[in-house]
Amino acid sequence: MTLNAASRGMMPSVSDELLGVALGGRYHVEQKIADAMLGRVYSARNLEDGRLYHVKVPYANVAGNPEKSERFRRELEAMERIENPHTVRVIDTGIHESIAFLVLEFLAATPLTTLLDRGRLPPSRVAGIVAQIAWACEAAHAGGVVHRNLSPQTVLLLDNAQDRDFVKVTDFGLSRMVDADAEEAGGVLTQVGTRIGNVLYMAPEYIESDEVLPAGDMYGLGALTYHLLTGAPPFAGRAADVLTRHVTDEAPRPSAAVPGLPAWCDTLVARLMAKEPHRRPDAKQVVAALEQEFGPLRAPKLLAIDPEGKVVRKSRAPVYFAIAGTLLLAVGVATFMVVMGTIVAGVVVSQVLAMAPESHDLLPAPDAVLPPPAAAAPGSSPQPAPGPRPRSEPGLPVGTSPLPADPRAPTAEDAPAAPHPVTSTLRVGANQRALVHLDEVPIGYTPLELTTGPGLHTVSATLPGKPASRQSRTIQVEPSTNPVPIDFRF
Repeated sequence: MTLNAASRGMMPSVSDELLGVALGGRYHVEQKIADAMLGRVYSARNLEDGRLYHVKVPYANVAGNPEKSERFRRELEAMERIENPHTVRVIDTGIHESIAFLVLEFLAATPLTTLLDRGRLPPSRVAGIVAQIAWACEAAHAGGVVHRNLSPQTVLLLDNAQDRDFVKVTDFGLSRMVDADAEEAGGVLTQVGTRIGNVLYMAPEYIESDEVLPAGDMYGLGALTYHLLTGAPPFAGRAADVLTRHVTDEAPRPSAAVPGLPAWCDTLVARLMAKEPHRRPDAKQVVAALEQEFGPLRAPKLLAIDPEGKVVRKSRAPVYFAIAGTLLLAVGVATFMVVMGTIVAGVVVSQVLAMAPESHDLLPAPDAVLPPPAAAAPGSSPQPAPGPRPRSEPGLPVGTSPLPADPRAPTAEDAPAAPHPVTSTLRVGANQRALVHLDEVPIGYTPLELTTGPGLHTVSATLPGKPASRQSRTIQVEPSTNPVPIDFRF
């Protein structure tokens, strides 16, 4: 897990004497990963199966208090009931020498803070991230768990996701446990004007009356959505001023900070950051609103993680070999067709020449006698002998003849009809440069035009180096002189 250090000095944490220790006799701590929002994170290897896990030790130190440690352990176990692909899965819990620890699935991930450090995100990408956070909240709220501290520090983006963002939300319910522990210790973190969590994303009801509701997570999601769309949180300044503005000020419109944003951005942020909790949509309604704009939203597939915690990336060599082999096959087929065409053409020409008469065969024989002319029908005038056709006569258009038309001459009706097209042109485009296959044969990169015969054909497009991005269209091609457009969107 690649994490930024956050909230240093927020609470006293356990020392790094845990390095090399077998927590609970089961998890050998190998290295410190980060100081996350609510606890220190280590990588640890299970002594039984040899697999890597993440171990989180909360900042609230429960050493020397067995009763408090047992309560903390029971509350951590409640988190195991949350089952959703977008929450960090709890593997185990335990106590080691009065230190509570939480065992989580091993993730190769980067916190959302790293992405926000680079600036705002396009609305389509924001929609995918927000929808996955909402799915995680929906699962937690169904189990009676409120996050209470939704912020960029508790949202992770997996490094092994293919093509798009895969979101994991961590620390569900942990802030409530830390706050309860501090309250027992004398209210260090619950003094007037102070709350557990990040003040930039804190719900008004929590600030005013310490009321923790699922709707508070939705408010935090609204503030986070604004941050993703604009590159800055909705309210900024000193902590006390930010807390006051959450309670008193209406949510700012993202389009006021970034002109040209779609209307759904303003609408969604305004609904999520409503002052009254009952006016905010729940997690399921958030996803429904986004899918009205973008259609069904799905998370991408994940690459495997090896036993050392590294992403197993598929080699591109087989893909390149396959493309090269296909191209060579296509060249070979084309060469074969050219050779065969040349041979067939030679045979046809030789046959035609064999059938053609020699020039002297067209001369009449010396003793040949022409047949007598046919007798004219009674009452008919004799036909004049054929002679040179006059060029024109006065009163007639140039090129016309005063002679009557020969009934045996071909007319416009007798002229052969224009041939119908026997092929069709496919015009293939895409919003990104993509390799085009026609019936599994690579043709070239978009944009391009290709000609094919009638029938059922399959046209596909694939982003270079990303075989999983392949899209295919099967179309019935009819002979036409008009190009048939085919457009791919990635």
